[in-house]
Amino acid sequence: MKIDYRNDILSKAISGLSTFHSLQNHAERFGVALADENDTDTNRFHFRINYQIAQDNIMRIEVDCRAVVKSCLDALVAEGRKPAPEWISVSATGWYPHKGVTGENVITVYGRARYDFNSDTISFEQEK
Repeated sequence: MKIDYRNDILSKAISGLSTFHSLQNHAERFGVALADENDTDTNRFHFRINYQIAQDNIMRIEVDCRAVVKSCLDALVAEGRKPAPEWISVSATGWYPHKGVTGENVITVYGRARYDFNSDTISFEQEK
């Protein structure tokens, strides 16, 4: 599993991922790369879970995405941050980059887990 991150919070989020062993086992079977898409904004964290083989189990994708968001939130709280009052945005998108029928690079987006700082909850929305 290839994991890229840019700052200490992201590093701690990844190392503290409660279902990391599950995600890692899934990675070994299906090929998963986890990367962050963050700029220098310390209140926005977005992760991409790149599945290298097409997925047919949306429940597995939901579990992976929610686990990444929760782990990032746990790392932020451990650092003394308060995600809800600070309006911190955390999300994780599960997708499958591949070649289309004409050979062009395309992406199949499966869904996204998001932290809602208004309700202090994590939700998942399947891509339609």
